[in-house]
Order: sequence, then C-alpha cells, then structure tokens
Amino acid sequence: SVGGYGVEPKHGGFAPGGWAVDGFFVLSGYLITGSRFANSLGRYLWNRVLRIYPGFVVCLLSVVLLFAPIGYYHQHHTLRGYTTHAPSPYKFVVTDLGLKMNTIWVAGTPTGNHRPWAGSLWTLWFEFLCYLIVGAVACLAIYRRSPWLAATLFVLTSIASIEQAPITASLHSDQAFQLCRLVPLFLAGSLFYLLRDKVHGTL
Repeated sequence: SVGGYGVEPKHGGFAPGGWAVDGFFVLSGYLITGSRFANSLGRYLWNRVLRIYPGFVVCLLSVVLLFAPIGYYHQHHTLRGYTTHAPSPYKFVVTDLGLKMNTIWVAGTPTGNHRPWAGSLWTLWFEFLCYLIVGAVACLAIYRRSPWLAATLFVLTSIASIEQAPITASLHSDQAFQLCRLVPLFLAGSLFYLLRDKVHGTL
C-alpha cells in the first residue's frame, strides 16, 4: 500500500483521474465548438473568460485565506510566519493568476509537499489554450462548412501525441507532453460536433 490507502489502479499509464480529464476534454471540445459557432470571436472569448476566471480566482484565494492557513497551523500550532514562509501566499496567488499553476504549494503546505493545493486547476491553462485554438480556426469558413479541416487537425495532433516522446524530450517540458495529450482530445470533441448531424442521421 501507499500511505495506508492502497495502490491507485491504473490503465494505459493513467489513473482514473487521468481518464476523467481525457473524457472532460472531449466533452468540452464538443460543447465549446457549439458555443464558438453561436457567437462572434469577441463574445466567445469574453464568455470563456467569465466561465473560468472568476471561479479560478476564488479557488486561489480560498487556498491562501482558508485551507493553507489550516494546514500551516496543523504543522506549526501557530500562524506566525505564515505570510513569509516560502513559497508565500502572495507568490501562490500572483504567479498563478495567468491560469498556469507555476506555484502549487503555500508556506510549506500541504504537509511534506507531496500533493499540491487545488491540484485539478492545472488543467485550466490547457483548456483555455484549446479555447483559443478552436476560436481561431472557427474564423475560417471552411471549418464551419466541412468537417475535413477538423479531421485533418485531429489526425495531425494525434500523430504528435503518439510521437510525443521526441517532442517533449527536445523541449524538456511537461507542458509539451500535456499539450500533445490533451489538444487532440479537445479537437476530437470539436470533430464530433461537426459530425453531429451525420451521426444522428445514422441512429
């Protein structure tokens, strides 16, 4: 067992949480493409910011104002030094405001730094990048009229995902690995949206 909780099951190298993220990106690609087609680019981007950012900021503030202080007090039996202990609450909020989770711990908490605070927030940066990709390609009339461009983009990004090892090794970045993994899933959802009438007609 690990930490007394047993071994987390995995399939294909991913735990259930990883597969849930994959499914979320496919579903999100489907729904977000529908939103893009129903709105101008400006309105679409504004809606996406309003959908993600306020809740994201609330999560960051909840960590530094509530949960991390509780964790710090549990460790030290006092809150003295909480605001200056590295990484500071200020650094956690400021460095993460751009959606990318650059700082994942606060003042030495959680205990042992084995797990980050608000660990699921790491997906939002990649999610927003996918929003930008679909927002851009949907400006092309051919993307709206025919599924072929969406299918081509899905195939190309899927090839990059399959062959991601040399890409991530050359860039020395876990971000590149996640992009290679998640972008084709999002584009798969977008392709499903474009094919929705054809799929519905066969059922």
